[in-house]
Amino acid sequence: MQNKNKITALTLLILGCFTIIISCNNNNIENGIFFRYHSKQSDSIIPLNRNQNISLIKDNLYFNNGNIHIGLPLFEDIDVDDKIVSIKKGIVLLYPPEYNLSIDTSTYHFIIKELIARDKNNIIAYPRGNYKFPFLQVLELNPSKTVMCDSNGTYLKDDSLVYCIPTNTYLKLYSKDFDVFHEDNVIYGKYKNVVYYLDTPIDTLR
Repeated sequence: MQNKNKITALTLLILGCFTIIISCNNNNIENGIFFRYHSKQSDSIIPLNRNQNISLIKDNLYFNNGNIHIGLPLFEDIDVDDKIVSIKKGIVLLYPPEYNLSIDTSTYHFIIKELIARDKNNIIAYPRGNYKFPFLQVLELNPSKTVMCDSNGTYLKDDSLVYCIPTNTYLKLYSKDFDVFHEDNVIYGKYKNVVYYLDTPIDTLR
């Protein structure tokens, strides 16, 4: 009887924790600030009504008014004690069909969190850096043959192309002969006897 009571108490505790987790996740969505672009050709963003039905599916996929959207963080630079600090202003929801993109939710997942995603049909990049407003780019890589070249997330390649993630560029070389190596905690690319730093050839091996 005592063991039965312990099992019951443990079950209630687990259910309670699970309820709290779900509640917290739902609150994060409900209290979140969401935007959309005025149009695909515009950088103007419009806040979405907080009463809209927005729910998180997985990774950065959201369900909004019966449609799947891709949610990308929007950052704003502010001056704090004479230092420019980026703060997260909210999430911009992009509607994939507007980008001629169809998302397969069952296979969609991040290769690199918040930067590169893959589903059975596409490799999708969410570049940062010099870009103030979030956007997506469908890469010219075959998703079934794309591999990460290094654990630092510097290069991706398939059977024909090499893509440099930090610079959002393709290297003009034959991917089969491309490799990477570490030196002084830096990732370098190597194509035959040419050494690359990111997308730039910097040296020739002797």
